[in-house]
Amino acid sequence: MMLKKGMVGHAVMIAVVGVMIGGLSAFSASASAKSQSEHLSMCKSELKSLYGADVRARMVKAKSYQGKHKMTLKVYPAGEASTVVECLSNDAVEQGVVLMTKDGTVLNP
Repeated sequence: MMLKKGMVGHAVMIAVVGVMIGGLSAFSASASAKSQSEHLSMCKSELKSLYGADVRARMVKAKSYQGKHKMTLKVYPAGEASTVVECLSNDAVEQGVVLMTKDGTVLNP
């Protein structure tokens, strides 16, 4: 198949745009992963202050939308039954996180 003069430039432009979009999506994924990691760290820190240093937590689900983060954690306090806790925050780190039960009871004041 033979390409016409204008088609070569068009094909090159499509390839360049494809590479740029791929690079931007990779950047976006790494930025949100860093944010999720920071959020998980803040949640675990708050759980330790609430339940003690021996608490273990496992992330079950995480959602982020427009700077707001919601993470569902399975929490295993030492010597107590396991429970499910939701950890909520937004991108303003100085506000901290809110821990609450599935029925909406706030655990940390």
